[in-house]
Amino acid sequence: MASTTPTHAPKGLLDLPPEILLLIFEYRCIAADELYQLSVLCRHLHWPAMHTFLSRKRVTDLQNIILRNIVWNPDQFIAGSAPLDALAGLNASTFMCGASVKTLHCYFQYPNSPYNMFQYPSNLNIALRRLATFVRKLKSLDVIRIYLLSEKRYLHRQADFPSDGHLAEWTESFLELAGLIVGRGCVEMTIQYDGIGSAMEFSFTNAAPNSRAHRIGHFIGRRLEKHQWLRPLVPKKLRFMTLPFAVSSKTALPVSSIRSLCIHSTVLLTPSFLPWTMRLLKESPNLTSISFAHLSFGADVWSRLLPDLAKVVSHKLIEFSILESCWKLSTDDLLFFLDRLPRLTKLVIDRAVQIWVCEEADEVVGVRTPIPALDCLETLQAPEDLILHLLKPPHRRFWEPATRRKPYTPLPSLRHVTVYPSSLLVDTTSYAPCAERWLSLQSTINQHRRTNGPITYTLDLQADFAATGKYTGIASYLEYRELYLQDSSSPPPSFSGVSEVVMYHFDNHYPNDKPQLFCQWLKVLFPDVRMVTFTGVLSTLPEQVLRMKEGTVVQLMKSLGEKCPGVDVLRVPESEYRKVDGRWIQVI
Repeated sequence: MASTTPTHAPKGLLDLPPEILLLIFEYRCIAADELYQLSVLCRHLHWPAMHTFLSRKRVTDLQNIILRNIVWNPDQFIAGSAPLDALAGLNASTFMCGASVKTLHCYFQYPNSPYNMFQYPSNLNIALRRLATFVRKLKSLDVIRIYLLSEKRYLHRQADFPSDGHLAEWTESFLELAGLIVGRGCVEMTIQYDGIGSAMEFSFTNAAPNSRAHRIGHFIGRRLEKHQWLRPLVPKKLRFMTLPFAVSSKTALPVSSIRSLCIHSTVLLTPSFLPWTMRLLKESPNLTSISFAHLSFGADVWSRLLPDLAKVVSHKLIEFSILESCWKLSTDDLLFFLDRLPRLTKLVIDRAVQIWVCEEADEVVGVRTPIPALDCLETLQAPEDLILHLLKPPHRRFWEPATRRKPYTPLPSLRHVTVYPSSLLVDTTSYAPCAERWLSLQSTINQHRRTNGPITYTLDLQADFAATGKYTGIASYLEYRELYLQDSSSPPPSFSGVSEVVMYHFDNHYPNDKPQLFCQWLKVLFPDVRMVTFTGVLSTLPEQVLRMKEGTVVQLMKSLGEKCPGVDVLRVPESEYRKVDGRWIQVI
């Protein structure tokens, strides 16, 4: 009797190829949490199920990972009810073991995100350990950026600060994470978030010097009284031990590959981490760039910290930036620090940095605000007041006869200058005096011949029109100009010589944002402009991009062609357009 069993039995789910399984899972017939459980329970389905789970959590590129929200402590939820985030999937995935990741952006709370949830500050150390678990399994990590933004609406308000034990665990967890990052060959590291509790503050064994005492001590060559960085609320076993890089017991201490370090938090410079940070700076032979932001230190701390940093990085740094929220940094301390960076080729000082220059000599010791040489500086982005100060000749020593002064060219290697205007241009009355100051600055720079050829100029107006709908001043200025021309034969001064104008955002759907009006204003005020840039992003919030609508870009290109024929480059967030033979072509 012939058998009735079919020759080819129907295949089950486990027999389907991964490509078919991915298509099935992408139909969203299975919830994301169920996909996670499926990937953990079934080895055959692990790869397609976990890939689908991660894509549901907005992680689609495993070479460039962005974690927009992290559950700080899953154990605080009832068993089985903890929300699963992308980090849980990455920690559970077997295919990430030994993987190489190019960039990792980690937001412990993402700004304006619908996925934010209430978190307890005392659980931050657990979140750090969860991230460290993922970094530990990687083979290499090129770029990492860690952000904890102040979304206070999603932080539980606690009556007391976290306990000493929590703070000690936080210190140890962060130290472990930082060591793992360096050990994975990271070349660019950004740390931007605040410490928790009073343990993250500086403490001194003696009174801190004021600015006047610091200047006097620097002038007469006398060392300031030796100070000591204390480490409050750190376990005794950590207080007196060397803070090492995290390395395997089977390998030697790795050579740091760090090239760029963005210190956008007080964490890396607090007493608990300062020895580790100083060692990192000292043992990073490829380090060329440092950036400061969101450092809420007092002036006394800056005056002691910067000389210590200069001793370590003076022969390395090529780029240095101070972006924002370094309110207590004095101009003297900043310039003394810059004076010890002879190889510096790029300097960026945000317009939020307060610049105060002492023109007259100190009555006691004859010290003025220092003027660093910066002979190698090629790119300078700074407020107008600071640029004018850097262009001054060095101060004459009181024993040096004026007749022996040699010809001096300030900033001899300078090639490009980005200027923040002296006043906001929203008010019509500020245009004329600001343009006059600009022309004076340009004349001061151009009066010296430099070997690198003509200097290109950029005007950064992001602060002027940071919010949408703030272009009302454009219409007012055009009206003011017409009235001015009726009373004078010459037009009001303009910002001539500016080749690029940097704006923040533009939207033609707002009543005051009209492309034709904007381009007319651009033509009148910036007759030599060749490039217009809309950033739509802040340097310290790289993922919060305010994109421009396609219709707005099309209208801008049309109006630029009619009103500003000299403009041949338009940059908007994530795109660049160039004009070739009268037609705009997207190149990025």
